[in-house]
Amino acid sequence: NSTDAFPLTVDRSRIGVRLGLERATGIGVGVAAAAGLGLLAAGVLPIGGLAAIVILMAASFFGVGVAIPQGTAGALAPFPERAGSAAALLGFLQMMTGLLVSAASGLAFDGTPRPMVMLNAGCALAALLAFRLLIPPARRSRGASVAD
Repeated sequence: NSTDAFPLTVDRSRIGVRLGLERATGIGVGVAAAAGLGLLAAGVLPIGGLAAIVILMAASFFGVGVAIPQGTAGALAPFPERAGSAAALLGFLQMMTGLLVSAASGLAFDGTPRPMVMLNAGCALAALLAFRLLIPPARRSRGASVAD
C-alpha cells in the first residue's frame, strides 16, 4: 500500500480491532473525502500550490489505506464459505474502477492538476456517499465487528 511510505502511517489491523470495521472504514473514507475536497480547492482555485497538493494526496492515501482493508474485511466476512470468489470479484471491481478512473484522468488531462484532483474528490465523495447509504447508522456509531 502506498501509505506505507509515509511515517505517520498506522497499523491498520489494530484500528479495525479497536474501533470496529465499520467505524474504522468510516474514518478512513471521511479522511479521504476531506482530503479530496481540499485537493479540489488546491487544484482548481489554486490554493497552496504544489505543497498543498502533495500533503493532501498523502492524506487521501492515508484515508484510503485505512478504509480499504477494513472495508474489504467487512465485505468478505458475511461470506466465509465463498471468501475466495468474493475476494476475486472485489479485486476485479477495484482494478476495473482504477482502469476507468485512470482512463478518464488521461482523457481529461489539460496540463494542470485539475482532472486529477476532480477525479480524486469525486471518487472519495462517492465512497463516502456509498458508505453512508449502505452502512446503517447504528452499525457506524457502535463500531460493529465482523462477528455482528
